[in-house]
Amino acid sequence: MGVRHIRERLRASRTGAVVGKGALWLVLAALTVAFAFLGYGFVRTGLDGIAESSARGEREQTVDGIILERQETGLPQGQSSRRILVRYTVPGGRSYTFSQGGDGNVGDTVVIHYDPRHPDSASLNSATGDNVGNGLLAGLGGSLLLFPPLVFIVGVVRSVRRR
Repeated sequence: MGVRHIRERLRASRTGAVVGKGALWLVLAALTVAFAFLGYGFVRTGLDGIAESSARGEREQTVDGIILERQETGLPQGQSSRRILVRYTVPGGRSYTFSQGGDGNVGDTVVIHYDPRHPDSASLNSATGDNVGNGLLAGLGGSLLLFPPLVFIVGVVRSVRRR
C-alpha cells in the first residue's frame, strides 16, 4: 500500500475531507490571529509615533541655518548619497552644526527645526512631517486587524452554505 493509494482513499472518504478542511481552517485561524497581533503592533506604534511627533511639533522652534559643506558619498552600484553640513545659531547665541541628508549649495540658507530642550538635535524636517509615515503605519495595522478576520468569516460562511 503506497502513499498515493492512502491519499486516494482519504480523499474518497468523508472523514478525510472533514479532517482536511479542519486542518485548513485551523491554519487560517492561526494566520488570522497572527495578523491581528501584527496589526495591533502596527496600530500601536503608529499612534504612539503620531502622539510623540505632535508633542515635539508643539515645542519645535525654527531658525535659519547656513550650509557649510556639501558631501557626496558613493554607494554600491554607482549610486550616491548627498549630505550637507549645516550650522545654526539658537536664541542666546549658541551655535551648533549637524550633518543630514539633503541638497543645497554651500552658503545657502535653510530652515532648521529644533527642540529648545535639546537644541543640539536639529533637523531640516519638521517633527510633524513624521505624522504621514506614522499614519500610514497605523492604517496598515488597522487593515491587518480588520481584513483577515473578515476573510476568515466569509470563508466559514461559504463553507457552511456549501454543505
